[in-house]
Amino acid sequence: MVGRILGSRYRVVREIGTGGMGWVFEAEQLGLSRTVALKVLRNADARSLGRLRQEALTAGALRSPHVVAVFDFCAEPDEPPFLVMELLEGESLSSLLKRTRKLPPALAARIASHVLAGLDAAHQAGIVHRDVKPSNIWITRSLADDVVKLLDFGIVKSMQDDDAKGFATTVGSVLGTPSYVSPEQLRGMPVDARTDLHALGVVLHEMLTGRKPWVTETVALFKEILDRVPPHLSFLAPEVPTGLGDIVARALEKDPAARFQNAAEMLAALAPYAQGAGRSIPPPAPTRGMTAVMGPATQRVSNVPTTAPLEPPIVLPPPPRTPSFQPPPIASMTPAPAAVVPPSSPSGQVGRTLVSMPSYPPPRSSKPQVVSIPAAPPSTSRPARRSFAPFALGASLALAIVGVLGAVVHWLNARNATTAPDAAAAITTVTGAVRTAPDAAPRSR
Repeated sequence: MVGRILGSRYRVVREIGTGGMGWVFEAEQLGLSRTVALKVLRNADARSLGRLRQEALTAGALRSPHVVAVFDFCAEPDEPPFLVMELLEGESLSSLLKRTRKLPPALAARIASHVLAGLDAAHQAGIVHRDVKPSNIWITRSLADDVVKLLDFGIVKSMQDDDAKGFATTVGSVLGTPSYVSPEQLRGMPVDARTDLHALGVVLHEMLTGRKPWVTETVALFKEILDRVPPHLSFLAPEVPTGLGDIVARALEKDPAARFQNAAEMLAALAPYAQGAGRSIPPPAPTRGMTAVMGPATQRVSNVPTTAPLEPPIVLPPPPRTPSFQPPPIASMTPAPAAVVPPSSPSGQVGRTLVSMPSYPPPRSSKPQVVSIPAAPPSTSRPARRSFAPFALGASLALAIVGVLGAVVHWLNARNATTAPDAAAAITTVTGAVRTAPDAAPRSR
């Protein structure tokens, strides 16, 4: 494609970027020596061609420094259809947020104010953008100032149309990017300027906190958009002014009647918070051209789960480091008291000083907390005496054993004493019988 002349007057110089719908080229407009950007379709089907023509008619009719300028549209039979627009230098808001994750409140309010100026121009012309998101917000850089421009008017809708609804002709599908659609788009209700303000509320929430107000990107996302009220920014980002958090909360109201009624009203509310931002946008790597214009095509979401990744977790900064507690040196082997008793205080009273141990998570203060409490009165109770119960019990057992043994011995002695005379008599009788036996023998003869 490089070096080719399209539309008989635009010579392609180089490729800037590519996406789901086609390519973006830097080109030179012959005869005027003007550098422009060409948005070339990859597939010239009826839907893509109609969307490109719609973008040319809509953006070409708007005159605002905060809307990308469209100069021409060509659809010749022998070449791909393309759109001619101004060549922008800078980066998209989505690219900026990938580098910084979130922005200072004043800078976020300033970027949103520029987007509101572009939306106000479109709304005044009766046009609803319907796809406000970070990749369609371009931050340009010039010698004078950084200017934010709104891109991609390919799925705009006229507020005068009878069918100006969020849902497309296919039943169960909705045009737009899932995380940025409004409740009325999901319900198939008519859309108006307040639909774009809801989407910008999501973008502003993302710039201030580093995340979208929804916790999922699966099929449950639609129910969350319809029913769940996101927490106030004061809980998610305490550094954000409360009034700025109130603006985001109002933009995200479920009922369009409770939101800002037009872009000018929201712009006036943001003005005090956008002061002092200046040219504080961090510069990216050198880039030229609208590399995000032909990014992934706007998703057509049906009632089946998407494959988009879940929202990454919030990375919180580590808590401040607190000096570790150093115990006092041990003076002796005796247990030391839990508190250090200083000398008498100026008031004449003796007190104890307790040094608090660091807790988890550590306190915000880097100094240990010192708490003074009055000393406890000296104890008047005597030290407890040593108990002799074990010794008394042992002595009692010993005496009992001795008594039992004495009784046994006494019983044995008494028994021996009673049986001894009977035994002596028996011995005497036997002895007498022996002695008389010889005298009896001769008589028998």
